[in-house]
Amino acid sequence: MAEQLPVQEIIRHIRSQFRDGQPNGWLQNWDESRLFTQVSIAAAPHEVLNCTTFDYAFCNWYEIPISTGHNDWILTIKLSFIVPAYCMYWTEHDTVTGGSVAPIAPMGYQNLEDKVRFAAESAGLFELPSEWHDHEVQGVTLDLSNTSNVTIDKCLFCDHDN
Repeated sequence: MAEQLPVQEIIRHIRSQFRDGQPNGWLQNWDESRLFTQVSIAAAPHEVLNCTTFDYAFCNWYEIPISTGHNDWILTIKLSFIVPAYCMYWTEHDTVTGGSVAPIAPMGYQNLEDKVRFAAESAGLFELPSEWHDHEVQGVTLDLSNTSNVTIDKCLFCDHDN
């Protein structure tokens, strides 16, 4: 299990990795299926989708779709290549409101989340505290965000333009 890095150490790693421009997972031969087997075992009997792409992302991206009969849910797991960190969150989808991030697991699925968390931490990753995701990182340029609103979340997981 990896020890949680202090926020300033994470920023130091980000600046180092992005020093010569945005890292490209395709060119760096990052493993598109890193820990997929472990996450799949932890999530059984649920299906795990590998949504990994390195176009604007710096992580493995896995999704576990769950249908509860009323709403559809997705547990998203992102495993950073920049530092040994991961994030995980639930998204609730329904026909009325569309989709939104949920603050907690749907009823009866906390155990699934705990098993996936255990798999990630057993592989040496720590969960990035939620309050650090929006922490700004100066001195880094991203493809979509450029130099404005560059955050730890965007540098560790996926660049997006909002």
